[in-house]
This record gives sequence, structure tokens and C-alpha cells, in this order.
Amino acid sequence: MSTIRYGLIAVAFTCMTISPAVSGEKRHKHEHGSHKHEHSSHKHDSHKHNKKHSGHKHEKGHDDHDHKKGHGAHEHGVSQLNVGVSGSKVEIELASPGVDIVGFEHKPSTAEQKERVKKALAKLREPGTLVELPKEAKCKRTEAEAHLEQESKEHAEFEVHLHFTCDNPSALDHIDITAFSTFPGIREINAQAITPNGQFAAELTSKRDHLTLK
Repeated sequence: MSTIRYGLIAVAFTCMTISPAVSGEKRHKHEHGSHKHEHSSHKHDSHKHNKKHSGHKHEKGHDDHDHKKGHGAHEHGVSQLNVGVSGSKVEIELASPGVDIVGFEHKPSTAEQKERVKKALAKLREPGTLVELPKEAKCKRTEAEAHLEQESKEHAEFEVHLHFTCDNPSALDHIDITAFSTFPGIREINAQAITPNGQFAAELTSKRDHLTLK
């Protein structure tokens, strides 16, 4: 699945740090691996060239694996929701596989398919079709963008960006997800949020459609 980062969310998610425990574990493994490599080179100096060549292949494969992993898996029925809150500003991003919204992912070719995409984009921009913020927060939507990203011939995603300004942001303690009822093809949403209260993550479904932000 594509990773979408704009404006406030781009800054917030870029600044996320790895916990010291995880970082330390990675450093330990790397140093241990380096020690093994040096020891092996010392014992088999005559085969140094072959080992370097073999190591190069391994590193390339490892990079390819990380590259694929970094792009994320495109899984039908599963959407990604990112939320960023800073002061009175709220930004929300949603990325959903095309099949979950319009029933297909190839480039629309018929008049009926093009009309289906057009209606879906209009629906995605309507207030309340994806999320609802607490009334107590007194939030006003200031911007709504939606477009279809054709990743390949057979894979496409709908991407939505919503911007809000809240008069009482301290009351923003949760977000209700209405996308499940609007688009039944969405079975699960992987949500993550960064707010003044901390970082939050949850796997949401139609039966668990409440993202807690406190």
C-alpha cells in the first residue's frame, strides 16, 4: 500500500523515533555480524575475493527485501488511516485499495466504470462519510481532497486528505470511523495517530470503529 504523507502529517510521522531498546538490539546484531565476518576473513584470507563478492550479493538481496517491505503490502479490504494533531489543526489521510471503493483496480475504461470512480471521489469528499470528530471539539473542515492513484495496470488506490480547524482541540479525545458503513468493501483500517497526548495505533473494524486519542 502506498504511504501518503503531506503537510502536518509529513512532519509528525517523519519525526517518529525508534525506541532505544529496539535500536540497541539492532546495533548489537550488526556488531556481532561484523565480528563474524572479520574472523572468517582472517581464517580464509585466500578466499577473500570470493567472500566479498558473495557478501555483495547478500547485501543486494537484503536491500531488495527491505525496499519491498518498505512499500508495504497492498491488501484488499485493508485501508491505512493517518492522523496528525497539532494545536487547533487536524489532518487526516486515508488510503484504500480501489477494489474496496469501486469494485475494481484496473484503469477505468468503460463509461460505467468512469462514472463509478467519479461518484466515489465525490462521496469521499463529502463531510461525515469517512470520519466524525467529537462535537465538543468544535471542528470545521477546511479542506478535502480525493484522487485515484493508478499504481500499475492492476493496482490502484484512492487517497483522501482532510484538514480541520478546531476551536476546542482539548476535547479531541477520539475519532469515530464512518468509512465502514459508507464503503462496505473496507473490512479493516490500520490507524495511527500522533497528537499532543502521544502516539496511538489500532486495527479498526466495523465493530471497533472508535479511534482513541487519549
